[in-house]
Amino acid sequence: MMTRFQWFGEQLREQTETAAAVMLLRAAMALQGLHKEDLSESNPPPLHDRPSRPGQYPRGRTWNLRDSVDYLPKTVQEVRNNDLSVRVGYRIEAMYGITLAMRGWKWIGTTLEEHRAELESIIAAIGPQTQSG
Repeated sequence: MMTRFQWFGEQLREQTETAAAVMLLRAAMALQGLHKEDLSESNPPPLHDRPSRPGQYPRGRTWNLRDSVDYLPKTVQEVRNNDLSVRVGYRIEAMYGITLAMRGWKWIGTTLEEHRAELESIIAAIGPQTQSG
């Protein structure tokens, strides 16, 4: 009697890459949201007399820095096409966030370190998915 073997390697690779891309996008969205929270303390008008200091997250006046936290790529297919890589950072109009970081203010890298375990657990969720029913 001959044993038949059916190979599903390509299908498995596609499913695994898709699951990884989904988890990476979830982690990117989570980091974006966490950093936006960190940048949501106001330096209220009319005096703007409560600016942040080095060692703190920048406080908002125009909210440009907070609103410029973004991630790329945006879709599962784009992540797969980008070697399962997602970048989170500031859009070009808010690159002054990097200048502030170089001068001692907290930045997105600080948020990443403060929430590393949480973000890693999102990515680790790529393991076998169970379905009920």
